[in-house]
Amino acid sequence: MRAWILEKQAKIEERPLRLAEVPTPCAKDGELKIKILVCGVCRTDIHIAEGGLSLRKSPLILRHEIVGIVDEVGKDVKKSKLAIRQECAG
Repeated sequence: MRAWILEKQAKIEERPLRLAEVPTPCAKDGELKIKILVCGVCRTDIHIAEGGLSLRKSPLILRHEIVGIVDEVGKDVKKSKLAIRQECAG
């Protein structure tokens, strides 16, 4: 999957985000995987990118405001159903 990666905080004008290909995660036991259809950037994401909030891990994929559908359900998930089925390679 493609994602914008933050490795080092800097002003947005300095373009701290890098578009990269990263492995698509799989749902673990008790988790859902959501296929993201749309992702927005909120002010919190910008604060993290620019250093106004701590970068607790690096690299980081900023993703705060999303719209998506459940495409994988991990073992022991009882209250959600698949919207689509997608095989996980991981």
